[in-house]
Amino acid sequence: MREIVARRYAKALIRIGQEDGKYEAYGEELKAFGQLWEASPEFRDVMENPIYPKEQRRAIFEAVKEKMGLSPIMVNFIRLLIDKRRVGYLPEIIRCYEKLSDEVAGRLRATVTSAVPLDEASLKAIQEKLEEMTGRKVLLSVQEDPRLIGGVVTKIGDILYDGSIRTQLENLKETLMKG
Repeated sequence: MREIVARRYAKALIRIGQEDGKYEAYGEELKAFGQLWEASPEFRDVMENPIYPKEQRRAIFEAVKEKMGLSPIMVNFIRLLIDKRRVGYLPEIIRCYEKLSDEVAGRLRATVTSAVPLDEASLKAIQEKLEEMTGRKVLLSVQEDPRLIGGVVTKIGDILYDGSIRTQLENLKETLMKG
């Protein structure tokens, strides 16, 4: 249910952004507001808790928006979330907006996991190869997992490319056990 509601709000905002050509900027503003949301449990509590009157929640938001320098569209969007008691859906809305924004921009997000830190040249080579394979711009996020022993595991959406030493050793073990 939360995902459905979040997607509806994210779609509305992305449509507005596409119309005025500012969907990337709105995404950055939404992400910045989301960082404040995550960083301040007190702020989150006041904004979500129905014990606080709507006027008080809006007044607090007005002070925050001034400091953040949010665009009029983003201000109206967050006010709508507050008024409709949907501001608690903010993390899901941000995730949906990010996915929609990637679709509009024609890019993919990939996660590269390695046993040791990768240098910039290796990351660039991985990114270029993924872009060649997919025909789209690829944004990488990098993680480390020493359990891989070596190699890399790359995930794009539902597709997993596992080139880790750990998996290769497990496959070799299975082959040897079968005879």
